[in-house]
Amino acid sequence: MSQTPPVLLTLQEKIKDRTAMVGVVGLGYVGLPFAVEKAKVGFRVLGIEQNPRRAQQVNQGDNYIGDVQDEELKQVVSSGHLQAVSSFDRVAEMDVIVICVPTPLTKNLTPNLSYIESVTEQISERLRPGQLVTLESTTYPGTTDEVMRPLLEKTSGLQQGQDFFLAHSPERVDPGNQRYTTKNTNKVVGASDPHSLAVATLFYEQTIETVVPVSSAKAAELVKVFENTFRAVNIALVNELALLCDRLELNVWEVLDAANTKPFGIMPFYPGPGVGGHCLVGTEQVRYRWYQDNGVIALEALYQRVQERSERVFYHLGGAFLRPEGLEVLSIDLETGEQGWKPVSYLFAREYEGTLVKVETSDRRQLTVTDRHPMLVHEADRLQVREAIALTPGDMVPLVHQATADDLEEPESIEVIPLLPEQLAQKVRVKHPQGWEELKDYLKPLLHEKTRDVLRDNSLPSSTWKKLPDHLRGNPEQFSLVTGRGPSFSSFPAVIPVNESLARLLGYYLSEGCITEEKTGNLRMRFTFNRDEREYLQDVRDLLSELGLSCSEYNDPQWHSTTLKVKGWLLAWFFRDILRTGTDAYTMRIPDPIMAGGEAIRTEVLKGLFRGDGDVHVRCGQQTYRTNGVVQTYENNSGTVGFFSSSPELFEQVILLLQELGLTPYRKKDKPQLRFKSHRDLDRLESWFLGEKAQKLARLRLSRKRHLASKRPQVNQLYAVAQIHSVTPFAAKTPVYSVEVAETHTFAATTGVYVHNCIPLDPHYLEWKAKEHNFETHFIALAGEVNRKMPEFVREKVGRVLNRIGKAPSRSQVLVIGAAYKKDISDWRESPAIAIMELLLKDGVNLTYHDPYVPEIQVSGHHLESVELTQGAIGDVDLVIIATDHSKIDYLDVVEKAQAVLDTRGVTRHLRCNQEKVTLL
Repeated sequence: MSQTPPVLLTLQEKIKDRTAMVGVVGLGYVGLPFAVEKAKVGFRVLGIEQNPRRAQQVNQGDNYIGDVQDEELKQVVSSGHLQAVSSFDRVAEMDVIVICVPTPLTKNLTPNLSYIESVTEQISERLRPGQLVTLESTTYPGTTDEVMRPLLEKTSGLQQGQDFFLAHSPERVDPGNQRYTTKNTNKVVGASDPHSLAVATLFYEQTIETVVPVSSAKAAELVKVFENTFRAVNIALVNELALLCDRLELNVWEVLDAANTKPFGIMPFYPGPGVGGHCLVGTEQVRYRWYQDNGVIALEALYQRVQERSERVFYHLGGAFLRPEGLEVLSIDLETGEQGWKPVSYLFAREYEGTLVKVETSDRRQLTVTDRHPMLVHEADRLQVREAIALTPGDMVPLVHQATADDLEEPESIEVIPLLPEQLAQKVRVKHPQGWEELKDYLKPLLHEKTRDVLRDNSLPSSTWKKLPDHLRGNPEQFSLVTGRGPSFSSFPAVIPVNESLARLLGYYLSEGCITEEKTGNLRMRFTFNRDEREYLQDVRDLLSELGLSCSEYNDPQWHSTTLKVKGWLLAWFFRDILRTGTDAYTMRIPDPIMAGGEAIRTEVLKGLFRGDGDVHVRCGQQTYRTNGVVQTYENNSGTVGFFSSSPELFEQVILLLQELGLTPYRKKDKPQLRFKSHRDLDRLESWFLGEKAQKLARLRLSRKRHLASKRPQVNQLYAVAQIHSVTPFAAKTPVYSVEVAETHTFAATTGVYVHNCIPLDPHYLEWKAKEHNFETHFIALAGEVNRKMPEFVREKVGRVLNRIGKAPSRSQVLVIGAAYKKDISDWRESPAIAIMELLLKDGVNLTYHDPYVPEIQVSGHHLESVELTQGAIGDVDLVIIATDHSKIDYLDVVEKAQAVLDTRGVTRHLRCNQEKVTLL
């Protein structure tokens, strides 16, 4: 080992006594838990999060990662051990820099290194002697040494191992796993020089129980790649087992079912041809509910949130699968048009490079999807599935319309005291309407000060109240929470009812309110209205009064406005930290309990929103215009109600809630502004306003002499429709996401447009990197080859079955059951069933097919239409092939009627009769 550099000795001492400043770049599901763990043991941690909103959340102690305890985050933030910024300006202050940025995969599984390269360049411009840089992002072997090191050394002029130190330690986060956390999950560390390895190992040993050093950064990188390759290879192994069992005349399903009874040393995998298909870009929204969460969320954010709570991520054939428990999305039934909540079977993410399609409707809704993503189209009084690239102007797409019958019920009330963090609980006293005097004798041993002082004004410190046994605490609904003294004294209910009044107050706040933090650290809530909107001002006063709150007022002569300043800080804290409403016009959102509420609750929050951010324009009476020099007069009774929001999340929430209430807005071009013009909608919205705006709509209603036909697409009995205006293809490279929905295989996307399931693509796996080194990855390549050859194997088995019954392929009739990619969906693109059909048509087979979800397909130039599963359709053919195991099909009936059956999905393997007719894969 070369002589130890002085900067290394200094850095090691800082790490040992925990005076080193730790920088964490990327505060996602890996970075934030790591940052909190380091801060908990005394390190000063500065997080660099380029999303300003996330950085603000961290600095407010607002947790957004499931593996982080709320109280732990607030504690390390309030103690000053953790802070977040959005720039790299303070990199030179850091002693250790840990990089936890994403590395999405391309369609060939080559990591997208743009995030790593960008971060490394920022660091290299500020790198100083004595710093340790570690990379935790999943990537290919060689990234640390071949990409990061040259960038760091060239820009800084420093040398790795002497001036600065560089290592790789792949993240092994298993989100949601309560047993294995950041602290007790073994940590692999590798570096290309001994000094870097020694200091990196020392650094991780400060907070992680077991650190496993390996000889190089490349070795550490390959460890993670191997872990992610494991599943894909095992799928191929099982497929190959199916081929071997065929040669040995064994039942592969029997072998697998028996093998999987072993309680250790084996994992269940089943044969299959792989996955393939098309998805949505990550910024598209989805209407979802998940336990207490209820609202709209971007697909990329939903995927990350599920990943944070998932026990396991399945890496298979080019992407990552998550199997969420309890996640549901708003969905539509293709056959009935009925809408409701359906469970999500899995989420999928991958990198996509190719053609995207931007779909825009006439009312300015927009969706961006891959070119062959299955869209829904209202045609011939039913919903059809059509690829995005095949959409044309004039096509009708279905929209969310009318509330679902199985909405979650909102909580009746929220008890405040248990939600108070300790540092705030110390400022709050619990006041009993009859007083606490009768408990003096019991309280004396609990208190370390004079009982009289503690019971001042018949109020008890909330920390003391928590120590009381249940039978002495009393009913919290009778209590009030008090803060401050003298002029700053204020009261707040100990239990907040989730009712229509709270919902309307929230609506007013989301449209005209804000929360600020004063120099004292206390929060303040304000509502600001135009001074002429006296009815709204009085309504807010009355709603605050219902909660036992008062407010001061300020009239601004310049802006002709009135501001109501709520007395005390508890309501501001409750809205910001418990309901997570946001604090200004750009961050506002409707809380989950309100999104989950019934029709009355949703209506009231929208009333408050429209009264604040809504506008009304009405024309009543005769209007004139000139045509060819002649003045014409006509009766014009028309109106418009509008709504505007600067918060993207709130805007999307409002659209969905409006449509779930049966209202159908359209969007103004290039602005987050909604418009209503139909008389039906305007009549319903009239009761949402007070004062002059309500009077305008009433005047319009009374002046209207006839209903004009709407130029917009008519609303279906169960769902609304929007007309396609344009379909614009363009090339792009971006992560895409898919949602597999049980039963219906549809979900409500951005602005409530219903789309069909999306299925992930099937790329090659890691062969690219090996070829750079002139090495053939025979085993991994073989895995991909085995998976791709399964349709050929089915063709071979068809020939054998036909030969056994004395039929040549060219003189045989074959019925294929299932054309879709997988069970109970209508997507047949990339389907192994299509590949099987193509091979059989080449052999001259007279082919028919049945699929309840796919009415027609194109196969090798042949146009095929689905046939009904009648006695003749099954019994008159020589062979029935089960290619897709749809749930709607009675397979016992199929086997009874058929002359011979080839089952590629194992769906008949447990049937007890007519097994002599069945050949399994």
